[in-house]
Amino acid sequence: MGEKIAQVKWENRSMLVHTVTVVPEIAADQRDIALPKGAKPFNSGNMEPGQAFQHKFVVPGTYRYFCIPHEGAGMVGEIIVDQ
Repeated sequence: MGEKIAQVKWENRSMLVHTVTVVPEIAADQRDIALPKGAKPFNSGNMEPGQAFQHKFVVPGTYRYFCIPHEGAGMVGEIIVDQ
């Protein structure tokens, strides 16, 4: 049986810089982050208006991510990758 891969693309349609960040060491609040066992942290880096970022998810589980400049304002998201 082959492994499933889920790919997600984020597009910055705002006028502000954003990130898609799943790096536990830099989260201001650990409730804003989740990374399944065996999954590697990732960070889009600064996405300027009009830019996009893609990530392939190969480890099933829950990924909770945040935007570095806007984490304090509650800009967090969650992706659940099924087996």
